[in-house]
Amino acid sequence: MSLQNSLTEVFSNFLLSYNCYLITIGINTVAVIKNSEQSFNIFDARSSDLHRMHQSIGKCTLLTIEGIENLVSYLQISRL
Repeated sequence: MSLQNSLTEVFSNFLLSYNCYLITIGINTVAVIKNSEQSFNIFDARSSDLHRMHQSIGKCTLLTIEGIENLVSYLQISRL
């Protein structure tokens, strides 16, 4: 099952009333929070600089992403 199909199924499953999930890809984990039908927040606690390069002295990030397709694209290209 593709990442997009998996996320769509998880976030649309009415039997599960959760709106926040921890997603692990490889050795990295991020929190994904569903704000509305097409709005998601991603919390990445890994320390990074302004260019999202990982640094020992950096900051965590909280992003807002519109649409499940954009969420999938971000997870695929962000080198999680």
